[in-house]
Amino acid sequence: MPSPSPRVRTRKPTLEMLPAGTRLGRYELIRRFATGGMAELYLARSGGISGFEKIVALKRILPQYAQHEDFVQMFLDEARLTAAIQHANVAQVYDIGKCDDSLFFTMEYVHGADLRTVLHTLARRSATMALADALTIAIGAAAGLHAAHERTAADGGPLGIIHRDITPSNLLVSFDGCVKLIDFGIAKAERRTTETRAGTLKGKIAYMSPEQCLGEPLDRRSDIFSLGIVLFEASTGTRLFPADNEYAALRQIVDEDAPSPSSRRADYPPALEAIVMRALRRDRTERYPTAQALQLDLEELARATGLATSSAHLGAFMRELLPDRASEPLIDDPLRIPPPPALSVVASGTGENDAIPNLADELEPSIAIVAAPADLDPAAASAVSAVSAELAILRRQRHSHLVVGLALAALTSAMVAILVALLVMDRDRAPAAAPPAAAVNPAVAPGPAPAPRAVEHGAQIAPIPDSARPAVAPAPASVPARPAIRKKAPRPRADHKPTTARRWNPDSALPPM
Repeated sequence: MPSPSPRVRTRKPTLEMLPAGTRLGRYELIRRFATGGMAELYLARSGGISGFEKIVALKRILPQYAQHEDFVQMFLDEARLTAAIQHANVAQVYDIGKCDDSLFFTMEYVHGADLRTVLHTLARRSATMALADALTIAIGAAAGLHAAHERTAADGGPLGIIHRDITPSNLLVSFDGCVKLIDFGIAKAERRTTETRAGTLKGKIAYMSPEQCLGEPLDRRSDIFSLGIVLFEASTGTRLFPADNEYAALRQIVDEDAPSPSSRRADYPPALEAIVMRALRRDRTERYPTAQALQLDLEELARATGLATSSAHLGAFMRELLPDRASEPLIDDPLRIPPPPALSVVASGTGENDAIPNLADELEPSIAIVAAPADLDPAAASAVSAVSAELAILRRQRHSHLVVGLALAALTSAMVAILVALLVMDRDRAPAAAPPAAAVNPAVAPGPAPAPRAVEHGAQIAPIPDSARPAVAPAPASVPARPAIRKKAPRPRADHKPTTARRWNPDSALPPM
């Protein structure tokens, strides 16, 4: 008798996020873009000779589960089962490996979004998906599901794969219109090394079949029921079983017949409604016997009604719905930033000032490194030199171009403010009788410093009497005080706003009725 699986009550966060540039075997991590129940997903690449590069999705088991034998076997089973399925509508697994204590496998990277994100975005905009696009997604999902159900072992015996988790989250739609079935993590198979105990629920309740809710033995028709729910929600824009809690949802699925799609969408085609209702029969003997039978009926309906079920049309819809995600670069990481140009020196005088680099080209055009005037008192020069030394240290120890830019900009602003304050204090301490002309350090400003009042060309600048001095001397116009640099708030993305779905069903993208 197999030992019971460890009980995990909550989804614990990852103990550590591997930084960009970490190597797992021959794969280099670029960034992490998802975390699931027992694994995390990274964008990664593998290189080769003559600039060869392959971008993949790398799935790594979470560290807190890497020591549990049952979780490790489930992870390995997922890799083996998915690798055995060769079909255009199933995300392909390429490789599996182990680095230190990290188990991982790599698979096809799909540049797009899952169907949950698509439905969530449409619901927030009070819009629904075109029937042609909903049919295209359902046809692709049915084709991939049938390939999984029909897969055989090397000796010709059936593997008996049942996905058990057909949900919008596990259907990817690329920006070129391809549909990919993913995540066989809880799939049932005849030759799987780990088995589910009788009566144990596996999957998301909102997309379970009646027999799955009851903990009965399952066959491929359970996946067909789940796919029928996905098609119902994609084509009507509403949840099939809106309930207040898990128990109420279970009772609805087990005891109640599914409502007709036309009750949710007035223009719903009767022929499509008949197909959906057959897939959603509570009695499994009345459903489609195979996912391919469902696929063929959907394709025939599209031909009869003239609906354009094409990947090109679906891809155009995806790019229009999520333009920011569609246009974002595939690789946007600091490892690919070119090295900065050669540094130059703008100050002269002391050895400290000679070491200050010119970073004006790397930051905003209005930011520059200013040297301490030679005639400044020792305290002022020491303060300016301290800030300059901090700039040099930060420049040598920078971790990324963006972080250094922000830090250097802030320190530059502080140095300018200190210099302005010290200049004002120095002028206030000066005697009433000043020299006829003041020398200006060319390192502070390229031209002559403007006087506090306007004078005619060629006239001498007369000393300012103490009685004419203002209570607080204004800052020289040539060295304006720079406001503090503020980080620009990230622009909110419509497809990442909180959903209005009830808390008990985090997978559903659609709001309750």
